[in-house]
Amino acid sequence: MNTKRFLVCLLTLCAAIFLIALAGCEGSDAKKAVTDAVKAAVGSEVAKKSQEMKDQIGRAVDQEAKRLTKMDNQKKGDPSEKGQESTENESEE
Repeated sequence: MNTKRFLVCLLTLCAAIFLIALAGCEGSDAKKAVTDAVKAAVGSEVAKKSQEMKDQIGRAVDQEAKRLTKMDNQKKGDPSEKGQESTENESEE
């Protein structure tokens, strides 16, 4: 509970600093610098990179699952995974 309270206070403080700094900024360069500083302080960049990493891991897990399923089907002799080999062998008999 203390961690949540701390994070809420930190976020509120950052938002207040952002609003105060934004009110005093003139021009787009200064505004962009302040916006980037606040985003970095709040941690949105870290959250974005974390989400990208989760997505990459999810794709890797899906690819590995497909590969293992394909290998399992080949070991069981499933003709749909082996292609034309099994149908040619059956027609020769």
